[in-house]
Amino acid sequence: MTTQMTLGNMRANGVCTLVVWCHGRGCNHEAILDVSSYVDDVPVPAFGPRLVCTVCGAIGADARPNWNEGEQGQKTMSKHKTNVFVVVARAHGNTTNVTSDG
Repeated sequence: MTTQMTLGNMRANGVCTLVVWCHGRGCNHEAILDVSSYVDDVPVPAFGPRLVCTVCGAIGADARPNWNEGEQGQKTMSKHKTNVFVVVARAHGNTTNVTSDG
């Protein structure tokens, strides 16, 4: 039996954000999702089906740990915050707006 990675496991490995890709047909927008406000026991795969792309309206996305965090990850996050693309995450009652390249 395999165990899903949780946000707590991810944070223990020094990662506090997820990389999110829209599943919308032809959309493929990407965002960095800060999950620091979510509790440690939330499984990382739980985010994907709950993500809604407000560019194309597609429900569902690919959400994975942002293993590129660090100096390169911070530059990427800053770049994403300058553009307007919003993904709304609804997991465990939280709603989070995420900006990314458009």
